[in-house]
Amino acid sequence: MSTLFALIAKELRVLARDRHGLLVLFLMPAIFISIMSLVLRAPIAEHNDTTQRVLVIDRDGGALAQQLIAKMSAVGKLQPIMLRGPTAERLLDARLRDGNPQFGLLIPADFGKRMAQRLNQRPNATPPSDGLLTLYYAPTALPQARTLFRVSVTAILESLQGQQLFARLLGGDMPQATADALQVPVAQAVAGNRAEARMPNAVQQSVPAWLVFAMFFVVIPISTALIVERQQGSLLRLRSLGIPALSVMFARLPPYYLVNLVQMLVMLAVGVWVVPLLGGDRLAPGHSPFGLFLIGSATSVAAIGFALLIAAIARTSMQATTFGGVANLVLGAVGGVMVPKAVMTPFMQHVADYSPMAWALNGFLNIILRGEGWSSVLPDAGRLVLFGLACLGLAAAFFARGARA
Repeated sequence: MSTLFALIAKELRVLARDRHGLLVLFLMPAIFISIMSLVLRAPIAEHNDTTQRVLVIDRDGGALAQQLIAKMSAVGKLQPIMLRGPTAERLLDARLRDGNPQFGLLIPADFGKRMAQRLNQRPNATPPSDGLLTLYYAPTALPQARTLFRVSVTAILESLQGQQLFARLLGGDMPQATADALQVPVAQAVAGNRAEARMPNAVQQSVPAWLVFAMFFVVIPISTALIVERQQGSLLRLRSLGIPALSVMFARLPPYYLVNLVQMLVMLAVGVWVVPLLGGDRLAPGHSPFGLFLIGSATSVAAIGFALLIAAIARTSMQATTFGGVANLVLGAVGGVMVPKAVMTPFMQHVADYSPMAWALNGFLNIILRGEGWSSVLPDAGRLVLFGLACLGLAAAFFARGARA
């Protein structure tokens, strides 16, 4: 036991001297979190905002067109921005190509006339194939956002037609109470057990993702240090002193476990205090510190086990650095660190379920974003621990075989 403690103390001293490695483990993810939280703030805020700006060109100018525009403003979800003049369509096209804003609407010159024709047509008649309005989208507009915009405009048109039909049949304007009844109010909430759930902001997306990526990045210093010791003969000298190879391997666990926990605290602190100073949103770390400790510890076990497995397989520092770096990038891309899982195809979402980074990210999001308790992270923490133990078992087998060679 004293030998193991001595090896752990040695690892702590080596780690303390490796300033470049510590900078990579702490400074790199802190910079990533700060930059990505600021870069993603505008698009995520615009996507989550309750009001979408819409460029509107009114070629009709009649009463029905004005009612349509007024209803868009009254709904509270759409903010019409009027474009006038002969160059309005070119301006609309240019602004949408720039992605600011995301949507446009053209009211044709015969809009009022065609609305009247639709009211006059017989019930069994085939409606005209061309649309009453023309909707425009920015190339960068997401499919879900396009569908929401189309449904919103369609609902406003149906409400307007209902008012016109009411006026025609009963010979007067529709009472305001009846008009309001045509607008179906809905409440919005994010799944979770919090009384006031909020839509995720940029810092809530970035901090858990890059925190997980940083914890798995210990693969570089762990594997490199072990391989350098092997190449320099340090492991052979330790074996000649009767120290088992597995003790040398497992001595890496406590120091890097502490490093991972400190990483978690530092990255959360960056989201809570540093990002707001730079003009970003403040991270709300949730209401379960024990839950963060559980998922952080499980992520550390998985990350260290994975790192030791790579160290046991690789023969040179170049192999360890290349394979470890590429494996981290692949696991991060598949697991939702670089590309949110919500925007992946169904097939890729299924593939993401097999990434340990996806398990870790989901556990952190359960606490930070969904506001759940520590019990919600147990399934993901269990998967991470099993993955880490499996990697440790394989790494021990490779180390034992190498020691006998």
